[in-house]
Amino acid sequence: MRNTLLGAIAFLLAAFAPGLALWILAMVSSPVAPPRPDPTGDLLMVLIYYGATNGFRTLGFLLPTASSPAWRRWPTKRAVITAAALGLTSPITSLLGLALIVKWVLPMFHWAPWLATGLSSGVPGLMLGLVAVIIARFWPSSKPA
Repeated sequence: MRNTLLGAIAFLLAAFAPGLALWILAMVSSPVAPPRPDPTGDLLMVLIYYGATNGFRTLGFLLPTASSPAWRRWPTKRAVITAAALGLTSPITSLLGLALIVKWVLPMFHWAPWLATGLSSGVPGLMLGLVAVIIARFWPSSKPA
């Protein structure tokens, strides 16, 4: 259970880092337009948007890793590093995953927007969780079982 929890936290923090870093760079860079009237409100919008999308991605990542005995048996350090590396790739893999499911998710925004939002962020996290389980399965720990 320790690997599952620490892996999910590492995935979430690593997935959150690129968006937060880009916001910080945007705020400290030289302005190309008139300054925003409320930078605090901008930060709150970034936190809400990235918090929701990364929360759904992390939940998607958590489902396969929590149910995998190979992931739970893996050394904690290796699980955390793998989860963080997959979390860093999550913005790009989310776009690729969304490209695969957009045909089915887009109509859902008319009748179930929360379901569509959860699926559009959760399915890429689920795909990354499956990748993590495959890595754990085929790269066994060096400790005797």
